[in-house]
Amino acid sequence: MIRNWRALTLVLVMALAAGESVASGIQRSRAMHHLSHDALEWGRWVAANVRGRLALARGDQHVMRFLPDATVSGADIYTLSAPRTGLALLRTGDFPDLEQAFAWLRAQRVTHLLVDGRHHADTCFAPLLSAPALPSFLVERYASPPGSRWPVRVVEVHWERYTPGAFGAR
Repeated sequence: MIRNWRALTLVLVMALAAGESVASGIQRSRAMHHLSHDALEWGRWVAANVRGRLALARGDQHVMRFLPDATVSGADIYTLSAPRTGLALLRTGDFPDLEQAFAWLRAQRVTHLLVDGRHHADTCFAPLLSAPALPSFLVERYASPPGSRWPVRVVEVHWERYTPGAFGAR
């Protein structure tokens, strides 16, 4: 009788181990094909290469997870910074046109803008995502690889080259 219980226990342990292995494989596969996987790529790049004030629509957590001194630092829960690292994140708002958007960005002393293909698609920022030529005061520093499920373009803003009206009437 004891011999049968040992065999049954062994079979149950083996079944549990096999089930866990299959489940972890499925979870790994889902994680690799999830949108956030693409966000991790640009988030890591931003954390390593951008210093100053970055404006973005969403995904700030994908940047801050790579910074050891990330903190909530503003009047709301969306203003995040990494003071020792030298990076602050601000959320872009809704603007009727690029002129008003850049007036706000300038007032906020933004040094970089992350144009987001998922969250800026229907906003005034959309033309900046795929424009082959940017205005001279915007310098591309990063662009997602082709086929990215969360495409972004990071531009550095050189305010000394900016003139109001740079985008014309839209």
